[in-house]
Amino acid sequence: TVVKKFLIRCSSFLLALVLAAGVIPPVEIAWAAESTADVWDGTITMPTQKDQYGHYLISTAEELAYIAQTGGVWLERFYYLENDLILNEETLTVNDNGDITNDTSTLNKWTPIGSKSTPFTGYLQGKGHTISGLYVNNPEMDYVGLFGYTDYSYPISNVHLTNSYFEGNSGVGGLLGYVGSVISGCTVSDSVTVKGNDSVGGIAGNCYSLSLYDCTVTATVDLAVSSDNTDARGAGGIAYAVLNIDNCHMKTPMNIRHYDRNICVGGICAAAPAGYRCDVTNCTSKGVTCF
Repeated sequence: TVVKKFLIRCSSFLLALVLAAGVIPPVEIAWAAESTADVWDGTITMPTQKDQYGHYLISTAEELAYIAQTGGVWLERFYYLENDLILNEETLTVNDNGDITNDTSTLNKWTPIGSKSTPFTGYLQGKGHTISGLYVNNPEMDYVGLFGYTDYSYPISNVHLTNSYFEGNSGVGGLLGYVGSVISGCTVSDSVTVKGNDSVGGIAGNCYSLSLYDCTVTATVDLAVSSDNTDARGAGGIAYAVLNIDNCHMKTPMNIRHYDRNICVGGICAAAPAGYRCDVTNCTSKGVTCF
């Protein structure tokens, strides 16, 4: 819509004003040097610790899970990660088809943060910390990732994912299923599998963000189009669709299964949001493998 296009174009300017006003304070570069990892016990705990600006400091996996499972006003707040977080300690493994081979009955299941009806509109500064052991396995679910759906949120930055498995239907990404914000300084490692039926990407699935930059993917990105899905759009190594992408690198080939459809694929991204042009600069890719 005209209104949505106007909001997208204005968001960069508004974000600059927010940063200048000090709503999001500057973050030091020397992150995570002394941190220890917190292992999730499957429960949730309400975050209470705040910094001098009133932003929440997330030190445990239980606190992060609280945000995901509680939603509501917790989807609107500002967060800083203070520790590495482990959602499952077990190494997650897959077979040649990209299907998980672990005994999934023993795994903690992750709830993606935000949904289409209740999106995340807050802010997350990862401070260079790693989140590992994320497990989502629901082939019928749209918008799968650490975050499910963000819409006109503040930046999501400096978060690293490892040892995780994400399988969904449409809008599947390691970091985000659907993103409408600036994403920077994030990585999704080679021990992560991102698998979906449509709109799949290593960082983000459907991505209407203003900018995605300084991100690296070495994960397995797998578009496995089901035989009855005639509407599948495609997949990109970094994101399916994005407005601007700079200095991002896909370091492993992306897998495309059932490549007999009219679908869009790309080593970096596959398409631009409807009505826009996708600007790609200073990016590299290892290409696409079709089956």
